[in-house]
Amino acid sequence: MQIKYIFYSIVVGIFCLGIGLPHELRAETYVDNGRMEGQVKWTKSSSPYILRDHIYVPRGSHLELEPGSVVISDPVSTYEIGVDGSLLAIGTESGRIEIQASGIYVVDGTAHFEKVFLDRTPLSVERGTTTLKSVKISGAGPALYAKNSRVEIDESELVGNESGILSAQWTPIFQVFGIPRAMAAEGDTENGFDDPNQNHITIRNTVFENNGSYNIKNKTTNVVDAKENWWGVP
Repeated sequence: MQIKYIFYSIVVGIFCLGIGLPHELRAETYVDNGRMEGQVKWTKSSSPYILRDHIYVPRGSHLELEPGSVVISDPVSTYEIGVDGSLLAIGTESGRIEIQASGIYVVDGTAHFEKVFLDRTPLSVERGTTTLKSVKISGAGPALYAKNSRVEIDESELVGNESGILSAQWTPIFQVFGIPRAMAAEGDTENGFDDPNQNHITIRNTVFENNGSYNIKNKTTNVVDAKENWWGVP
């Protein structure tokens, strides 16, 4: 009789746990209006956030992703995340944040990623500031594109991308018959002249491996400050 009671208790416990588990997995939020005005917070309990529109964080607005949040573009190659304001995505060891999108574009804005997996999601920063700590970027190409920006990378992984980091040349604008034109220029990477309008990129304790055509390509006059990194098997 005691054995039957123990067996019955175990079965009931598993059944109750099974009821709660699918309910948690079914929690999802469809994002049809992508304009994030004001202070917006996405949570683990409402994840995954399924994008059905491009996400745009305008200047003065803020989007925060809580630990364990999941963001998925539907389909993954369609919708982008644009940041003119600020984006904060800080996960934990047990609650990493996962983002699958066509790309994340930080333009004139700021973004901080920590303990985040960017799955097939390239990151582009132009006239912005971005920090990555314990971030993995995989399946993208290039993993990171930067122009006229400040980027800090630490304890991260750029693995299995079509290419790694492209530090692009900033070109001043001049007028031709009232039409803005970009000046064509190539960076003098050998001299390492510190141009305040070019990228300032710092990379520490980061793994680069299997990134297709290059790990880092620098087309600016500024040196990419990369030290104490792992460049894959020789």
